[in-house]
Amino acid sequence: MPTLAEALWTPCRQYMDENKISNQYFYMIYGCVFNWTFPLILYGIYGVLYSLESPFIERYKCLDEPWPWNDDPEAWRKLRFRTLCLASLNLFIISPAAYAPFHYFDLPLDLDFSRDGIPDGMKMCG
Repeated sequence: MPTLAEALWTPCRQYMDENKISNQYFYMIYGCVFNWTFPLILYGIYGVLYSLESPFIERYKCLDEPWPWNDDPEAWRKLRFRTLCLASLNLFIISPAAYAPFHYFDLPLDLDFSRDGIPDGMKMCG
């Protein structure tokens, strides 16, 4: 088991065992939180990095055209709003709807939540 996974997973398992949290409930909560936090953090980081238009980012830019927020600010605002709406739909509605049935309908979860059940790099690759 990777060191970071060991550091995070052991306290999670202890908390689940102490509080009698089912695998299905943990899967739902962890899945939603994980699916919300990482995209929001990464979208924020990328948004800041690209809006700074630093020479480092500009050097590796694929197109020589101006950034869309510089070229047509009004169209950019509309596109950004639409993108945020679709991302919010995926993150806050569709994602929880995919996880919730496992908890609410007590569906079997074919995942091994034991310490040894966390896949290593070789198992993840096939």
